[in-house]
Amino acid sequence: METKPLSGSERARDPWAPELEIRLRGQDQELVAIAYLDAQAETLGIRICTDGRQGDVVLPLKDILRDVLDKNPHALVVAHNHPSGDPRPSATDREATQALCAMLRPLDVRLADHIILAGDERISFRDLGLL
Repeated sequence: METKPLSGSERARDPWAPELEIRLRGQDQELVAIAYLDAQAETLGIRICTDGRQGDVVLPLKDILRDVLDKNPHALVVAHNHPSGDPRPSATDREATQALCAMLRPLDVRLADHIILAGDERISFRDLGLL
C-alpha cells in the first residue's frame, strides 16, 4: 500500500487540497471533509463533520445528499484523518465509500477520490484502485 506526503504541486493541482489538509491534520478525533466540485474542479463548498467517535469514518449520507441537491456538484472529494497515524483504509472506510458511491451513482455525481490523511502521509482510494 503506497503512502506519500502531500507535495506542493499536488496541493496546487487540487484547489481544495490545502483547505482540507489544514482542517484535518493534527486533529485528535477523526473528522470527515467533503469538497463539492463543479465540472472544472472548482470548489462549490466544503462540509466538515464528525460524530465524535474514534477509529471509524462515518459519512453523513443524509447531509451529503442534501448538499448534492443544493449545490448540484459534478463531483465530490471525501477526505478524513486518522489520528492514529496509520493511513491505511479500514474495512469501515471501504464500506462507507462504497455506500457513498452507490448513493451518488443515480444522481450522476462522481466520487473523484477519498483521501485519508495521517501524519505526513496520505492515501488515495483512486490511486489504490478502490474507486
